[in-house]
Amino acid sequence: MNKRRILTKEMLQIIGTESETNKFKVYKENIIRFAESIQDYNPLFNNELEARKSIYGGIIAPPTFLRSCYPGPWKKSIQLPFYTSVDGGSDWEYFEPIRDGDVINVTAKITDLYEKSGHKEQMLLQKTTIKYINQFKSLVAKEENIGIFLEKHMHNEDKYPFSNIKTKTTNRFQNSKNKIITYEDIYIGMELPTIIKTPNSQQLVKYAAASLEFPEIHYDIDYAKDAGLPGVLVQGSLKHAFLGQLITDWMGQNNILKKLSVSYRGMDIANETLYCKGLITEKYIEKNHNLVKSDIWIENDKKIKKTFGEAIVQIN
Repeated sequence: MNKRRILTKEMLQIIGTESETNKFKVYKENIIRFAESIQDYNPLFNNELEARKSIYGGIIAPPTFLRSCYPGPWKKSIQLPFYTSVDGGSDWEYFEPIRDGDVINVTAKITDLYEKSGHKEQMLLQKTTIKYINQFKSLVAKEENIGIFLEKHMHNEDKYPFSNIKTKTTNRFQNSKNKIITYEDIYIGMELPTIIKTPNSQQLVKYAAASLEFPEIHYDIDYAKDAGLPGVLVQGSLKHAFLGQLITDWMGQNNILKKLSVSYRGMDIANETLYCKGLITEKYIEKNHNLVKSDIWIENDKKIKKTFGEAIVQIN
C-alpha cells in the first residue's frame, strides 16, 4: 500500500527562506564552561598556558561550541503541519578557529524540504544551512542541519523556541601534549582510542546551560515519561560533541579538524554507557594538505549503534 503524500506546493515555498542575523560575543569563560559540560579536558579548550604552545597560540573553542550560537528568527512565517521536531544531525565544515573575543554573526537559510516514510509515520525533513561569520567577515564554520518533523505529538526537541549519580568518563584528555601524530604513522583500518561516557541528568543540565538548548525531555523525568519515553534523553548534539572530542583527543594540538558530520538514528537514555569509537578509512593529499578520513560512531553495552558520523582531519 502506498504511503499518503504529505508534502504540498505551499510547504515547498519555505525553501529559500532566510533568517535574521544573530550576533554573539565569545568569551573564554563560555568556552571553558562548554568544554566542562561535555567533560572534555583538552588543554586547547581550557588551559591558556598550554594552548599557547599549540599552533593556535591560545584557547580555542571545541568543535561543536557553535551550537550555543544560533540564528535569528525567520524573515517570514514558516508553517508546517507537524508540531514535533527533532534534530536529525549536522554536517560541519570548519575554516577558522573560534577564539576568545570573537564576535560571531549567525544566519540560516532553508535549502530543502522533503518527505520520508518512517516505521510508523510520515516525516518531513528540513535541510538548513547555517553560516557563522566573525567580526573580520571571515566564514569560520558552516553547518548543514537536518530537522525532522514528525506526525506524532510526542515532544518538541527544537533547539530554538535529576539523577545525582556521578558522571563517568574514561579519559581526562588521553592524548599527551607531547604526542605527535604524523601522516606516515596513520594507516587504513587504524582504530581511534575509545572514549567511554555515562552521561547522567546532571551533565545533561550542565550541557543544556552551556549550549542554550532547553527541551524538557533532556532533564525533566516526568515530562519524558509523559511523552512515552523510558527516561530523559541524551541530547543528540551532546553525542555529536562526544564524537568531536574523540577526534580532537586523537589528533593532538597541532592538527586541524576540517569536517565533522554526525547523524542520529536512535535515542539514548541518561545513565546508559556510551562507547565513542572511530576507524581510519582513507588518507589522501589534496591541495598539498595531508588529509585523513575516519568513520566515527557511538554504541551502547549491547553494541547497538545509534549515532554515526565521519570526520576529516588535516595532519600538519
